[in-house]
Amino acid sequence: MAATININCVLSDAVDIAVILQELRNNKLDVKVDKKISMDNWSWENQQEFQDVSDIYRLLQNNKIIVINAHLHTFKDFGIYIERCKNKYFYEFWINTDGFPELDSDIINSQNISFFEKIQIFILHYVENHIGRFEIISIGNETLFKYKESIAETILESDSALIWMIPKASENEMAVSGYSKRNVGSVEVFIKNN
Repeated sequence: MAATININCVLSDAVDIAVILQELRNNKLDVKVDKKISMDNWSWENQQEFQDVSDIYRLLQNNKIIVINAHLHTFKDFGIYIERCKNKYFYEFWINTDGFPELDSDIINSQNISFFEKIQIFILHYVENHIGRFEIISIGNETLFKYKESIAETILESDSALIWMIPKASENEMAVSGYSKRNVGSVEVFIKNN
């Protein structure tokens, strides 16, 4: 049975999805967007398909949730959920791991480390160019991400995150129990201990 890799990001301002999709393509990761919809809530009410990613910001300002379904490189499915709550923007990128059993794991190991390193490099590059926007990022397998106003509480309440990325501008340096820490530029990266 396949799992889903989840990348959750909390930002102070919206980011341009077209730029992210182009960055993926620039990194030789072919992305084909199949469908873009807006909806009123997580009960999937009032689904409306839209064509242009430039509409996303306007839809978010109108309290719509955005769902993008796509294909990424050799993965079966890839998607993005975007939601604005109060003054925060929540992005969840997900990748279906069907056909990649090494990614269906609750640890980073020798079979999947190169995949997670590539994701980290891609995200760190993007975060460094938009440092003031990002508050916290998690990467994991079937992650249950529970945002709280405090970064420490978010980490404690969330489950199955293999990696946490925290821009230093967000909060004073911190320790995360069960994770090894390294600083990469202006981002603290915490990797789950095996």
